[in-house]
Amino acid sequence: NKFNVIIKFVTRYDEDVDKVMAEAEFAPKLLYYGKIDVMEGMVVMEYVDGMTAYSSSQLPPSFYQDLMKAIKYCHGKGFVFCDLQKPNIMITKDGKVQLINFDSPGYKGKITYPVSISPAIV
Repeated sequence: NKFNVIIKFVTRYDEDVDKVMAEAEFAPKLLYYGKIDVMEGMVVMEYVDGMTAYSSSQLPPSFYQDLMKAIKYCHGKGFVFCDLQKPNIMITKDGKVQLINFDSPGYKGKITYPVSISPAIV
């Protein structure tokens, strides 16, 4: 029983927000997350048959409405999706919007910074 997955290596990842969003079908299913050394972790998630909003020549008519549903759901669960940009929004073959890349999530009322932010900015 073969299936495709996506594997990525990250310095930070929030599996909690990923799982919450996947349960509501606003993100691909997280299959595994774990640390592989002190600085890096590995994320394995289901493959999404579709394309990013960035690479799509035409967005589905319900794109913005569906995106707002996903963002409102995320906020309603106490999370903030901190990397909202077209490359991190998938559009499945059947037109569903899913968010990807939970490397820099935020939490309502809590300030967090990307791992690679310049100390001069903080």
